[in-house]
Amino acid sequence: MTSKTLPTDKLAFSQYVDRELIEASRIFRETGVYPTLIGNGAWRVPGADDQLAIGGFQSPLSSKRAGVVILNFKGEVLHGEFNHSLLEVVPIYIAIFQTRPDVQAAIHTHSTYLAAYSVAERPLQNHHISLPRFGIRDEIPVAAWSTRYDGTTIANILQEKPDVPAVLHANHGAFIFGDSIVEATRHAVFFEEGAKILLLAEQLGGIKRLPPDAYEAIQAGLRAPAPQIVSPN
Repeated sequence: MTSKTLPTDKLAFSQYVDRELIEASRIFRETGVYPTLIGNGAWRVPGADDQLAIGGFQSPLSSKRAGVVILNFKGEVLHGEFNHSLLEVVPIYIAIFQTRPDVQAAIHTHSTYLAAYSVAERPLQNHHISLPRFGIRDEIPVAAWSTRYDGTTIANILQEKPDVPAVLHANHGAFIFGDSIVEATRHAVFFEEGAKILLLAEQLGGIKRLPPDAYEAIQAGLRAPAPQIVSPN
């Protein structure tokens, strides 16, 4: 579903985002990538340059999920009941959407391997094929640590690297982007897999880098028409 066909009514859009968060939770749970599901997602409100909808994942560790609420970029509630568990990430999502007008949705996780890279303050480089396939030209960068109520360092790194599909927040976790919450979740699954593979590769003797032109070659392959399969007579 494109932004042109998303619901524009605030109630209907909130319900749509809620369904996306439930589906994102299912993907994380069934892939085993992030079973604790301590996290959330946000989506730019269609037709509104300064509004976002935000809500929480279905975590087995919480008896009540943070429901979807619509806010403006001043942090004022426009629709729904605000859950204070979201308070610390609202400024970060606002910073992402203000700095990257092309980003429609984003999610936040503390998944193990991406969070480990964030604690090490080490960018996740694109040396496994799953990473350049999903938009990592060079690396997922690390934004300097800041309190979770402050989006300044993430805004700064996105200004320096305006085309990255995700950012690591030092000593915290990851923010992953997409055209929808579910798309961002699928990206997160592959980024987490790539982070795990690279850490294991280091233990096996070191990471062997992809060739310098690997990103362009992989992206060109994704754009190429599917080959014609001819069945034998």
